[in-house]
Amino acid sequence: MRFGPQWQPGMSQLTPEQRAAIIPPVKQFSDIGFLEYAYQAQSQGTSPAGLKYLLAHSIINARTNKILSRVHLEKKANVGRWNNRVTVTMDTDQGKAAFGTANALGVGWLLLQHRALLGKKTVSKIDIFASGTGPGSGWGFEDYVDMLIYIVDVPPTAPPTPTGL
Repeated sequence: MRFGPQWQPGMSQLTPEQRAAIIPPVKQFSDIGFLEYAYQAQSQGTSPAGLKYLLAHSIINARTNKILSRVHLEKKANVGRWNNRVTVTMDTDQGKAAFGTANALGVGWLLLQHRALLGKKTVSKIDIFASGTGPGSGWGFEDYVDMLIYIVDVPPTAPPTPTGL
């Protein structure tokens, strides 16, 4: 779960004007995550366009966990550690459901909003697995669930062929 500044203790007692003076206009994961990633890429001397993966780690969002549990049931797979992960692609209903969760959808916004620096990218697949790091997600074991989101370049489209020749 991502908690932005507007959800911090005491913020609800402030007027909208007071909150606006404290909370920066950049407050969504897609912006904050990108700024951190771009900073790290620059400090390593690499281009932000090399983004290939994002990890949603230790997911505690109940709706996301319910959707991911359903994905596992539909795939007839048991959730497991990395070696027993479930992979869903974006051309399947399970992939679209996993990508549409609160813990993954921000990746789509990140790719869309920052296309100028990242290039045209899309999500190709998501690996769902248990990290073994938490008190349990209700899946019958004492683990959090993670999603590794794979990012690829959008292939260039062929120019349209003239018709009627």
